[in-house]
Amino acid sequence: MKMTIDLPEELIKAIKIRAAQEQRTVRELVAAYLTDGFYPSDAAPTPAPTATAAATDIEMAPWGLPIIRSIPGSLPCTMTGEETIEFINNALTELDYERYLNAIRR
Repeated sequence: MKMTIDLPEELIKAIKIRAAQEQRTVRELVAAYLTDGFYPSDAAPTPAPTATAAATDIEMAPWGLPIIRSIPGSLPCTMTGEETIEFINNALTELDYERYLNAIRR
C-alpha cells in the first residue's frame, strides 16, 4: 500500500542518510521505525559503559532513539542543542562526501 506524507526537508535528509548508513532502503527504514513505534520491544536498554568502553558507545532504545552514555567521570558536554545538531549534520555531510568520493573512485 502506498501513502504520501508531508515531512520536513531536514527529516527527509536524516532518513536518507540513516538508510544509507544502515545499507537499507528508505522504505525499509521507515517501515521498521513505524513498526517499532507501534510495537515497541520489551527489551531494556543495555547498562552504562564501564571505563574501558569507548566514549562514543551508542545504543538504540526500544523506541528508536539513540541512547548516548558517557564514561563515568568524563567531562560534561557544554554544547547547546543547536550546536549538537550542527555538529551532527556536519559529521553526516562529511560522511556523505566520503561515500560519494569512494563511489566515484570505483
